[in-house]
This record gives sequence, structure tokens and C-alpha cells, in this order.
Amino acid sequence: MSISRPFDILIYGATGVAGKHVVKHFLNNHPMIKMAIGGRNKSKLEQLMNELNNSDNSNNKINPKQILVASSDNENDLHHILSQTKVVLACAGPYRQCGKYIVEAAIKAQTDYLDLCGEPQFFDDMFVEYDSMAKERNVLVVSACAFDCVPSEMCFQLASKELLKKYSGTSAAVTNVEIVHTFSGIKKANDTTFHAAVDGFHAAYTGELKSSRQKVRD
Repeated sequence: MSISRPFDILIYGATGVAGKHVVKHFLNNHPMIKMAIGGRNKSKLEQLMNELNNSDNSNNKINPKQILVASSDNENDLHHILSQTKVVLACAGPYRQCGKYIVEAAIKAQTDYLDLCGEPQFFDDMFVEYDSMAKERNVLVVSACAFDCVPSEMCFQLASKELLKKYSGTSAAVTNVEIVHTFSGIKKANDTTFHAAVDGFHAAYTGELKSSRQKVRD
């Protein structure tokens, strides 16, 4: 993104479990990147700012000007805050419930969009609805930039490489990667993660996921 803006990246959903980790990572490892923190609740964002500024683990501080407030369903407010950054990293989920408007607002603001989503139907729905608009405005929309998905992509590439090496000269190819989720021994977890998982299993069970995949193919 070549447009001059006050921030390089906005961490939206900064007060959530994942968002806090991302903010801390940027503060501790990428101090030269001009970061803003965002979300729907100003008081929680201010609380996060104070918590991080009073921590001994970081030499870098957040100031009030780096706090950008907008609800994920308020188009005008979202456009206003996203127009101030080159990239938005959306950390607020479940994405099927609150991610769509952030994608749309990012495209309209010509702000590149990244997220930590692991919800397949969200990928499909956003691709079908917004791919043409994103291309027209020269905006990147990239989902699945997190632990839930990156290892799968790496395994896919490694499996493809080894398979083609072993069966050189044939039409062999890797077409699918299956991931098995197990919950044995889990005593507690982020409620948003469970919400997204249940929603995803329901979409698969009811055929919604299959339908969205077909729309992508079409």
C-alpha cells in the first residue's frame, strides 16, 4: 500500500486473547513498525495500554493516539479507523459472526487485510463476495495467518514436494490435507475458539460448508 498513513498496522481485536499476544509481539520484536490497537471498547483498550506500559517486559510504550475505536458492525467507524493504517490484522472472532464488515471496510478504505481465522466457511464466503472488489481496488485479503493453518500449508507443500520427487514423471499430486482436532484433557480454553469450532462443525454437519466450497469452485 503506497498511500501515506499514520500507522503501518492496526491490530483489531487487540484486547482478546490472541490480540494481546500479537500486540506484545510487535512491541517487543518490531518497535520500528508504527502500530495502532483497535476494538469496540475504548475502556478495555485503555486498560490494555496501561497494562503494557506498566509492564517490565517491554521498553516500548503505547500512547492514547494509537487507540482506534470502532464496533465491528459499524461501517462508518470502521472505515474511519481503517483509513488510518496501511494494514489491518483482524484478531476478533468468531469471524463468521463479526469478520465480514471488517473485510468490506478494509477493501473500501484500500487497506490490506490479514486475519488469524481458522474457519473454512469464512474463507469461502469472503472470497466469493469480495474477491472482485479487492482486485479492483488492488487490496490484499489474506486469511489463515496463524498457527491453526500455517502448519497445514507447510505440510501440504512438503508432502507435495516429496510425493513428486518419489513419483517423478507421473501425474501424482496432493489434493487434500486432513486435520484431526482432539480435545482430550482440555480443562479450559478461549471461549471464542470453542464458539468458532462448534460453529464450524455445525456448518459441516448441515452442508453449509459444502455449499460454500461449491460456490468457490463455480
